[in-house]
Amino acid sequence: TASLGCEAPRPENATGDTCRCDLGPGPLPRSLLPPRIAGQAFSASPFLMTHDAATGFVGNMDLRRPFVKAQYVNLVEQLDCGVRALDIRVVVKGGNFENIHYHHTTIIGGTGVGWVSDQTLKGTMPDLVEWARAHPQELVLLLVSHCYTEYWGRWWPLDC
Repeated sequence: TASLGCEAPRPENATGDTCRCDLGPGPLPRSLLPPRIAGQAFSASPFLMTHDAATGFVGNMDLRRPFVKAQYVNLVEQLDCGVRALDIRVVVKGGNFENIHYHHTTIIGGTGVGWVSDQTLKGTMPDLVEWARAHPQELVLLLVSHCYTEYWGRWWPLDC
């Protein structure tokens, strides 16, 4: 079963067995996922996945927030709330693979229109690894897609 170690205060109107994390418009029922069936194909296994997982890093004062924010908590907090598959979208800044950022962007004529995080993969991955080490019974999937490299404002697709 998913471990739900959320420490945020429980909403006053929350009822039943819910996660206290804000994953969106309402509390997340702990019973959302059915139990895994022995011998079940991995592709048929239920996972709670977050779309554009890194948009939890979008700042509250960011003017693009209404258009790009899909998540309301950071990556580790999503894991604490039972998420086991993270939709990760990355952009390599300036061709430097030490400088990989998250994004929620549409490419129009080679220009990225949307949001690019201040956070880097290098800076946030240690927290995900620490969480996984603390929860060795859990499987976490990182689904990496929408990969680009960006030079001087021009975006080119990368093979993820």
